[in-house]
Amino acid sequence: MRVDGVLSALVSLAAIVGSTVGSEADNAIPPRQACRPPLGNQTIFDFSIRNVYDNATINMSQFRGKLTLVVNVATY
Repeated sequence: MRVDGVLSALVSLAAIVGSTVGSEADNAIPPRQACRPPLGNQTIFDFSIRNVYDNATINMSQFRGKLTLVVNVATY
């Protein structure tokens, strides 16, 4: 009978500690924001980009109808 009481107390303590830790963690995480891109029927061919040397503009419409590989790389 004593073991059941100790076990019950530990389960209650774990629930209290778990709820406290969870609420602190939830407050530390900023809320998510929805991604709302502008509505439009634009394609990649409607854009121009600067080349890697930043000395010329590449009009993507020149690649319309051609097989084109675009590699978009990002770091953080």
